[in-house]
Amino acid sequence: MYNVAPMRNWKQIAAALAPDIPEADLARVIPALDALEAVFRPLMHRAPHETEPAYIMLVTKAQSEPGDEDKAHI
Repeated sequence: MYNVAPMRNWKQIAAALAPDIPEADLARVIPALDALEAVFRPLMHRAPHETEPAYIMLVTKAQSEPGDEDKAHI
């Protein structure tokens, strides 16, 4: 069997990243996060080591300066 790290402490992570999240919201969301992690964690070991992790890139429209209406922004 694989040496697997313990499940994440979602409450602690939320407190560090967004301490203003209400306790009731955490109580509602954390069980779903635990369930998702329990399902996906064993699947990690099936992925080949050369598989790159997925990442999310947020692309926003650049703020324009006056007179830049004719320029394309990505």
